[in-house]
Amino acid sequence: MIYPKPCPSKSLDTLADELGDIRREMRELKAKSDILRRAIIEARPNGAVTGERFQLVILKSQRRTFNHSALPNHIRTNERYWHTAQQATVVTKPVQAPAQAILPLPVAVAPVEEEFDVLEPF
Repeated sequence: MIYPKPCPSKSLDTLADELGDIRREMRELKAKSDILRRAIIEARPNGAVTGERFQLVILKSQRRTFNHSALPNHIRTNERYWHTAQQATVVTKPVQAPAQAILPLPVAVAPVEEEFDVLEPF
């Protein structure tokens, strides 16, 4: 696999936009992949299916999973059986369009102020 070189010359806002764009594309591709996968499984092919560029085979397997909720409560709540690790998560979310791109409200319609309560923990 080819890994891209770091981008030290790019500004953080440019990097944020690029990462957000890539993640949006990945979500779209994942959704499309899921639809195709479901259609293939529902078609129940009896063997390999060969297209012009790819061949697919459906493999079935089993896996064992651990049911931690079946453990006694004194084990699940005992810190001796758990470890804590820190990790960095980069979250991307789209920003709203710039104000000049938003159409102004018609003059006859006044914006409605919404009331809300601010709750602060003490």
